[in-house]
Amino acid sequence: AIALGHRSDPQAIPHLIEIAKHENSDIRYGVVLGLLRHEDPDAIQALIQLTKDADADVRNWALFCLGTQIEHSRHRSPINFLVNVVCGLIAYCHQPKKPGLQMEWALPGMA
Repeated sequence: AIALGHRSDPQAIPHLIEIAKHENSDIRYGVVLGLLRHEDPDAIQALIQLTKDADADVRNWALFCLGTQIEHSRHRSPINFLVNVVCGLIAYCHQPKKPGLQMEWALPGMA
């Protein structure tokens, strides 16, 4: 699955999606890495589904892949931009620990 995805051939996406629900978590992990950087809406949807996987590594890497979609996207179209923003928000919502800011230093005595 990893090799299939790394070819960066959009024709690989349906085959990767087909095995995304395989019983073996190593294969699902390979699907996640294979879908990395594919901007196809079906690939993104599959990654979103894999953020709910039973295996923690599969979930975490699916979130990472969705995050890299935002970082590496050139936003060639408004739809692509919106898909990337929504995927980033979904990935953020699925994180068990969300980043926060400690602002006590900014306004002493106000905390």
